[in-house]
Amino acid sequence: MAMDRSNIQHHMDNQDHGGQEGDLSNQLLDQEKITESLQYLASCDTGIIKNEETLVHLSTLELVSDNGGWSAPHLGLIIQQVTSVPCPAQLTRKLLYSLVPAETIPSSMLVQLAMWGLGDSSLSRDCVVLPTLKLLTLCLQYDCVTDKQELTCMYELFLSLLARDKLTNTVAELLQLLTSKSDVTEWRVRTVLRCQSKLGSSHPLDSLVWRLRQFRPDLMPNCAAPAARAATASTVIGKRFHKVWEERVDRSLDMGGREGVWVGGSQAGNIFKKGKRDTLLPGREVLSVASGARARKEGRVDLGDMKSVRGVVENIHRVQLPANILALLGCRASVQVLAMDKGLVERFSLTLFHTLRNEFVCCQEKVGVREETRRVRRREKLLGHLVRLQEAVQQGLPVVGRFLSEYLDTWDGSSHFLSVLRLVSQLQITDYKELHDCVVAPLTRHFTSYNMVKQLVMLGFLHTLLRTWAAMEYERFTKHKPGLFPLNTVHCENALEAISQLSTEIGELAVLALSMTRERGESTNLLTSQVLSMYRTSQLVMLEYSVPLRLELPTVYLYSALFSHSAGLLAQACQHVLLNKKKVFPTLNEALRSLEMVGGYDSLNTSLVANMVSVQAREELLVATRDMLVFLSPGNVHLTMGSILRQGWSAPLGEDWLREGLYLSSHPALLPYVLEYLDSLELGTTREKQMAWLQLSEEQDDQQQWEKNISLVQEKQRISSRSFYTSQPVVRLDVQPSSSKLGNIMDFLHSLSTHLPAIEQLVVEYRQKAVGVESSRRGRKDTDCRSVCSQETEDSGVESLHPRKKVNTMDRERREQLARQETAGKLSRESSVSSRNQATSQGTISSSLQQNYSLSSSQPKKQAVRKDKSSNHSREVSQSTSRQEEEGKRGGSRKRKSVGSPVPVRKRRSVEGRRGEGVLRERN
Repeated sequence: MAMDRSNIQHHMDNQDHGGQEGDLSNQLLDQEKITESLQYLASCDTGIIKNEETLVHLSTLELVSDNGGWSAPHLGLIIQQVTSVPCPAQLTRKLLYSLVPAETIPSSMLVQLAMWGLGDSSLSRDCVVLPTLKLLTLCLQYDCVTDKQELTCMYELFLSLLARDKLTNTVAELLQLLTSKSDVTEWRVRTVLRCQSKLGSSHPLDSLVWRLRQFRPDLMPNCAAPAARAATASTVIGKRFHKVWEERVDRSLDMGGREGVWVGGSQAGNIFKKGKRDTLLPGREVLSVASGARARKEGRVDLGDMKSVRGVVENIHRVQLPANILALLGCRASVQVLAMDKGLVERFSLTLFHTLRNEFVCCQEKVGVREETRRVRRREKLLGHLVRLQEAVQQGLPVVGRFLSEYLDTWDGSSHFLSVLRLVSQLQITDYKELHDCVVAPLTRHFTSYNMVKQLVMLGFLHTLLRTWAAMEYERFTKHKPGLFPLNTVHCENALEAISQLSTEIGELAVLALSMTRERGESTNLLTSQVLSMYRTSQLVMLEYSVPLRLELPTVYLYSALFSHSAGLLAQACQHVLLNKKKVFPTLNEALRSLEMVGGYDSLNTSLVANMVSVQAREELLVATRDMLVFLSPGNVHLTMGSILRQGWSAPLGEDWLREGLYLSSHPALLPYVLEYLDSLELGTTREKQMAWLQLSEEQDDQQQWEKNISLVQEKQRISSRSFYTSQPVVRLDVQPSSSKLGNIMDFLHSLSTHLPAIEQLVVEYRQKAVGVESSRRGRKDTDCRSVCSQETEDSGVESLHPRKKVNTMDRERREQLARQETAGKLSRESSVSSRNQATSQGTISSSLQQNYSLSSSQPKKQAVRKDKSSNHSREVSQSTSRQEEEGKRGGSRKRKSVGSPVPVRKRRSVEGRRGEGVLRERN
C-alpha cells in the first residue's frame, strides 16, 4: 500500500509545530532526512528490498527511535507499510524494533500489528513473532496505550501461544500485564496450570499464576510466591523504551480527555522485595471476599476497572477499593473516593505516613549505585503523586506536615529539592513559631549555600505558601470551614499574625539573597525582577481574598531597580509604589474601620492593621518614593534625613552630577525611548536633535504646579505642604509644548507611556495633585463675590460660621515687631534730611511709633500675613538676583539644584546654559 508523500510532509509539519507532539531531542535531528526516509518507505509498493539505500534509511528510522521516538501518525504509517508489503525477515525485525512511540497510541495499531504477526504461521518466529510480542508487552508495561479493551479481546489468542516453546516467557509477561479480575475464569486457570506443569517453573510463568491467585483465590487455594527479581531491559527494543519512557510523565495522561482514572507510568518491577522496586505505589488488585452468585448479587465494581471519573462518581457506593488504600495516590478519582467516608481518610493518612517515614527517615543505610538510583526514582514518584493529590484537594495533609518536620531535620538541602518545596508550599496554616522551628529554619539553614537560581526557587515556593494561606487557609480558619482532611486549627491562634510573620521572614531572605548576589559580583536584574513580580502577585492575592495585609517589600529592591540599566525594572518599581498608594492603603484603612466597629480597638487584628497604616510603617516606603521622584520627576522634591542621598556618602563627581545623569532624559535605562522620541520630532540636523535632548533636562515654567512634600496617604491640606497622592484616577495632562522649544519633557512622558505606562502614571500622579489643589484654591477665591455687608468679619462681634484658623501668638508678635522696625526705619531716614533738633525728633519718633503700633494692632490678621509674605518675597528676589549674577560671572550653565533646599528655585538646566558651546561638548 503506497502512502501519499504530501500526507507524510503534513504529519512532519504537525510534529515540528505541535506543542505536545514535538520532542526536543527529536527536533534536533535532521527533519529533511527523516522525511526522505519515510517517503522512501512509502514508495516501496511491491516490497522492501535489502540494499544499501534501504539500510541507510533504516538507520535514520532507528536514530529517531533512540531520540524521542515516533509520534502516533508516523507510527501508524510505518505499521501500515510493514503489515501490507513483503519484506525480508531481518529487515522486518529492524523495523519492528524501531517502533518506539513518543506518546500514547491507540490500541487499534497494536491490534493490527498483533493480527498480522501472530495470524500467519509462515512468518519467522525469531524475527517477527517474538519482536511483535515484545513490542506489545513493552507498550503495556510503560502504559503507553490509551485503551486496553481491544487487546483484551485477543486474550484467547495470546493464551493459545503460551504452550509454545520459546514463546512461553514472553506471552506470560504479556498476559500478566493484560489480566484483570474479569478475565480470570476457571478454564483459563486450568490452562495456565497445565502449561506450568508441562514446561516447568519460570519466573514469568510463576508471576502469572500468582496474579491469577490474587484475583481468584477460590480457584487456586495454594500457590507459592515467585522469587524476587528486578526487571532489566536486555533487548534492543527494551533499552530504547527504557530510555524514552522511564523518566517521562506522559503528557497526554494529564489531559482530561483521556479515558481511565489511573495515572500512567511504568508498571514494571517486583512487588515482593522493597529494594528491587521502582515504585512504592501498590497494585490495584482487590481482595475478593465474596465470589460466585453472592458477588453477582452485590454488584460490586472494581475501582481498577473504571474508565472515567464520572463512572466512579455514579457507582461510588458500589466501588470496591484496592487491597492497599495507598494505591489511591495513582487514581484521579481519589478525592471523590476519600470524600465518601472519613474512615477512609484516616486509613489512607495512617498508611501514607508510615510509608513516608519508613522510606525517607528510617531507610538511611548505604546501598549500591543501582539500588540508590532505584531508591531515588521511587521516592520522586511517591512525592510527585503526593503533590498532585494536595493540588487536587487544595489542602495540605496533616501527615505531610508531620513527615516534613522529621525529614527536614536531617535533609541535605539537595535531595528531592523541588518536590520538598512543593510540599512545603501546600502546608496548612499554623502558628509561625511552630512553622519556623519545624520547617522554615531547616530550609534556611541551606539558603546561603545555594546559588541565585536556587534561592529564587525557594523564595518563589515560600511566596506560594503565603498565597495558599491567604487564598485558602485564611478563609478556612476564620469561617471554620471543614475540609477533606483534618484541620490544624488547634495549632494556630491568629491567622493574620501568622501570615504577617511569614511575609517578614520572606523579606529578610530576599535581602540576604540580594546581598549575596552582589558579593559574588553577579547581575541582580533577574533577582530584582523576580522578587518584584512575586511581591506584586502576592499583594494582589491579598487584595483579591480580602486579607488586610501589606507586604513590605525591602526598599533595597526599589533602589536596585532605580539604579539599574533595565527600563522594565524601573517600571516594576513604579508599579509597586502605585499599587500601595491606590489600592493597598485605601483597602487597609477601610478594613481598619471595619475591624474597629466589629472587634473594637483592643483586638489583635485591629492592632496589626493599625500598625500597617501608621506613620512609622509608611516611612521607609515614603523615603524610597521621594528618592525615586528626585530622579524621575521634573518638579522639586523635598527629601528627609532618611533619604539615600543623605546617608553621609558622596558621589565621585558630586550629587548634582548623579541626579543629572539619572534624570528622565539621561537615565541609561530610558535612553532608547529618548532616541525614539527625538526621532519622532523629525528634526533636520544633528544639532537640533542635540538641542532638543538638552532642552528635555531644562527647568519647566510651571514649577509651582509640582508637589514637593510627598506623602503616601490622603491627609488634611496645609499651606506649606500639600498631599502628593490622590484617590482619583490618573488623568493625563495635555500640556501644550512651547513653540520655541524643540524638546518637552511632558511630551516625552506621553511617548514613554506607550511602552512603560507605570513611569508616566507615577510622575503625572505627582503633578496631578498639585495642579488640582492650585485650581481649587483659585476657584474658591474667584467665586467668593459676596458684598462687604453680607460678609461676616472676624472682629464684628458676630461669631463667624466659617472655621477660624488659629494664629500663633509668637508669629503675631514677630509680625508686629517687623512692622515697628519698618516704621522706625522710615522715620530715621526722614529725620536725617530735616534740620530739626534732636529732642523734637525723638518726640516725633516716639509718637509715630505709638501711632504705628496702634494701627498695626487694629488691622486684620490677613494684612499682617500679606506684609510678611511680601517682605519674604523681596528677600528671596534679592537673594536669587545675587546668585544669578555670581553664576553669570562664572560663565557656566546651571544644572539641577540641591534637592534638600526648601526654596523652590530652578532645578534643571537653565535656558541661558545652552548658549555656551562648552556645555554642548560636555553633554555629548
